[in-house]
Amino acid sequence: MNSAETLNKYSWIMYLTGGFLIGLFIGYQVLPKLLPREPQPLSAAELQPILALQQQLEAKLAASIVAIDGVTDAQVQLSTPLSGSRRIHRKASVTIAPTNTPLSDVQIAAIAELVASGIDDLKPGNITIIDSAGRALNMDAVQEYDRKQFWTNIAINISKILGILAALITVRYIIQAIWIQHRDGS
Repeated sequence: MNSAETLNKYSWIMYLTGGFLIGLFIGYQVLPKLLPREPQPLSAAELQPILALQQQLEAKLAASIVAIDGVTDAQVQLSTPLSGSRRIHRKASVTIAPTNTPLSDVQIAAIAELVASGIDDLKPGNITIIDSAGRALNMDAVQEYDRKQFWTNIAINISKILGILAALITVRYIIQAIWIQHRDGS
């Protein structure tokens, strides 16, 4: 038996071994990107300019909110991740002192949009707006946003699972086809 016949006879072993080695190589390349890294804590010198910038931004956003009709005073507090972690979502709370006239839903939505547009990666659904009496003014919008995020995350996870299942089924059929080819070729 010459080397060409040997290669044809055991081609399925070469396919599996080659695929395994390629998968192993790619897997180890991708693995460091998937593993979470321990965030490095910021020093006081690094943290001070970040906090000063955040306070300036909060003051500017509060001044913009006060310019809206029906608002006499506003305070904005941003909760932004300082570690650079992608998993921590930015959030904000806005406390307003309205005039005697209650704010409309459009004005409340405009306040949320105003704050969200001033901060990268801040969604209007992650902003809680309360009045000086402690009543949440945009609770329905926040709950709707949370509900939408919940179902979006479920859909993403289901699509990941279906992708893995499709890959496993494909690999099974490839192995089965190679086995049939090997069986019929022998």
